[in-house]
Formats: sequence, C-alpha cells, structure tokens
Amino acid sequence: MTVTVKKAAEEKTPGDDTKPEDETKPGDDTKPEDKKPQGFTIYFANNKKWTEVNATFFNRETGEKSEPVKMQFAEQNSKGEDVYCTAADIDKYDRVVFDNGTDKTTDTPVNKASSGFYIASNAAQFNGKFLAGVYTHGEQGAGKIESVELDYHDGYEKTVKIWTPDGYDPEDTEKKYSVLYMSDGQSLFGTEGVRSAREWCCDETVRTLMNNGGDGIIIVGIVTNDENRFNELTPAIGKLSPEMPDLEAIGGANASLSGEKFSDFLVNDVIPYVEKNYNTNSVRGFAGSSNGGLEAFYIGMEHPGLFSYIGVISPAMDFFASETWDEYLSKKDFSGDTARVYIYCGNQDFIEKLQHDATAEIEGKMKKAGYPADKVVTVLDNDGAHNEGFWAIYFTEMLKFGLQF
Repeated sequence: MTVTVKKAAEEKTPGDDTKPEDETKPGDDTKPEDKKPQGFTIYFANNKKWTEVNATFFNRETGEKSEPVKMQFAEQNSKGEDVYCTAADIDKYDRVVFDNGTDKTTDTPVNKASSGFYIASNAAQFNGKFLAGVYTHGEQGAGKIESVELDYHDGYEKTVKIWTPDGYDPEDTEKKYSVLYMSDGQSLFGTEGVRSAREWCCDETVRTLMNNGGDGIIIVGIVTNDENRFNELTPAIGKLSPEMPDLEAIGGANASLSGEKFSDFLVNDVIPYVEKNYNTNSVRGFAGSSNGGLEAFYIGMEHPGLFSYIGVISPAMDFFASETWDEYLSKKDFSGDTARVYIYCGNQDFIEKLQHDATAEIEGKMKKAGYPADKVVTVLDNDGAHNEGFWAIYFTEMLKFGLQF
C-alpha cells in the first residue's frame, strides 16, 4: 500500500467559518455568563434581522410540544448580527422551530451536538420554511485536517481527509478517540467542489458537542466526487428496480456496480491506516448520503460487528427492486453484534421523492430479517431536500443516536 501525505496540516482559525455569500456562518463568540439561561442553552444568530425570535420545541416521537418561547437578546457577534438565546429541555424535546411571528424554519433537531443556529441572509425556502444552519457557538479550536493519498483497487489513488478536533495530541497515546468514517470527504468540512454550496458542518458539530461536555471525534472523509463516484458507491446486490434506467444512463459509459471494492478499501486500507497513525478507540462509525447512503447501508450489513453505528442519509435505496432487498437481507445473520443504524430521508425535491418510499420501507425489511428493533431508527422529513444543508442538521441527530449521548 502506497501512502502519500498530501497536506500535513490545514487549520482554520476559531470563529472563521466563512462560507459563500448565501451560507455565511455567524462568528463564534462566547456569550456573557450573566446573560446565559439556566440549563442547556441554544443560540440563534439573527442573519435575517428578524424583529423578534421565538423558539417552539417538540418531541418527534411523542408529538409533545412546548408553547412558543420568546428568545432573549444575548449579544452582538463579530459579524454584527444579534444573537438570541433560550434554555432548552433536550431530555424532553428533540426538535425546535424558530419564527418571527410570520416566517419560520423547518423542523430542526436539537441536542448536545446542535446548539447554535442561524438562517443565511438569502437562504432558500422549503415548503415555505427557511432551513436553519448550524454553527459552533462559543470557544472551541477549529482542529486540523490532514490529507493522504491511498492506493485504490482499480489502479488509482483516493484522497482521504482526516480531521482531528482541537486538543488532539498525537503524543498522548493515553487519550483515545472514536472515529467516524464517511464518503464524500469533499463536502464535510467546506464547500469547495460542492454543487449546493453547502457543507455537512461535521467539524462544527463535533466542536459544539465538545463545548457541551461531549467527547471529541476524529472524522475521516473519503473523497468521492469524481467520475468514479457512482461505481464506487453502488454495490452489486441483485436486480435493479423496474423504474431504473440502464446503468449507462445513470452512471455513464463506464458505469459498473463495484461498491464491494469501496467496502474493501475502507475495511482493509483506510481503517488500518487511521488506527495505525492516530490515537483511536474501538468505537467506529460510517456514514454517507445519496449513493453514499446506499453504500453505508451495504457496509453496515456486510460488517455488522465492525462498526458501532451507521448513518444512512438520503440513500439511493430505490436503485434496487423491493424483492432484491428482501432477498439480500434474508441471507444475513444478525444474531451477533450489530451496529446502530440511523436512516434519514426527505421528501421535498425530485431526488428525495424518488428515494423516500424505498427508504421508508427498509427498516421493516431489516426487522423481518432479524435485525434488532432497538438498533434501527428511521426519520422522515417532508420538508427535507437532497442537499448538504439538510444533511448537516440531521448529522447531529445521527451522532446522538449512534453514540447515545
């Protein structure tokens, strides 16, 4: 295996979370202690310059809902935006909606990994609601990114980005970190090469979790944004869906189903490299979106004891026929160790609508095949679109389910 270190260190300055104009994040400013509400606190940076900001909390499973809470002014951040705050009972509620009496946001997960929110100045609306972005409120170093090139099975190299949180010390071998492996490493920590000009905000999410007392996590992103993406992230498990066009129409002239090679690359090359060169513990996760979500599901089913949790985000489950999934899962043995599987899909745009029904059905198929019912959850959002903005807010909940914080 050839390893080429491409970029030894790439470090952002705390508070410098600048995105493209339509997705500029608030500065990371510490709120004065005398203004902070008691208990867990959430913050809203008022990019839209609303005259008032209200927060309504509810529980996704029980439907229990709070009365609207008028958020109080906390400070003005370094970008000149007013920041509001309020206490949040995250043991009781797992969703928040922000409004100004007229406009409001989509339902937004709230937990220890998501306590800073904002709306970009010209953010798009989904079903008449604004998408709330997430940012790190408070002081937390930006961490470091290292990039390496690893030999892939088809004769080319793949870039792997490894983010370590602030405080990570390679010399401190006593302190171990869990690792989350992900596809689409190009959109996890920034927007370069991302069509939607949005990102997953993985580093901001972990920084927020650390600010709220959680452990740091190493994030490993495998870059999958070139012409090989379809091939790499689509396993050959059986008959395609009748609604699907032929492979060439989907993946180009060289289309093939070779997700097995990507799985082998992850298990046999990426994980051993990371565990040899970084201070890691035994807790591993894998997550991806779209075809990456399909591949994440496949990897979780192929290696049920290797990972602690799997994130299946807006997955292309519709690519295969319903009976293909039944047959595939029926051949698996889930009597031993299995990962916690978090499944999410929206239903707002064309791609999410295509994938919605097949995604909604997969949990039932898993349970029928013997997968432990308490280790899988499906979250559906009718307002959700197929982009990194929605994946960022549900990424926080995936971590909560996977790591049980």
